[in-house]
Amino acid sequence: MNTDNDEEYTSVASEQIVELSMLRTNEFGTIASIYGGEGIRNKLAMHGLEVGGVIRVISNCGPVTVDVNRTTTSIGRGMARKILVRRGRS
Repeated sequence: MNTDNDEEYTSVASEQIVELSMLRTNEFGTIASIYGGEGIRNKLAMHGLEVGGVIRVISNCGPVTVDVNRTTTSIGRGMARKILVRRGRS
């Protein structure tokens, strides 16, 4: 049994990666991945939402409103479900 692989798997499995739409108000997250084609990735990038970016949820009622790089932006819930974030400031 290889304990190195077991430890690596445990650390990856214990990370809380959720859809952006699942974060609560005032919760921080780091964008882990974005599902979708080039069009959606470009649209989100224009709003500052890129992999590795740290965000804070301002509101999660209706459209998801986030603060990213001192800029506030709102996106629809469907688009927010395509963004996976790691809870906290990584």
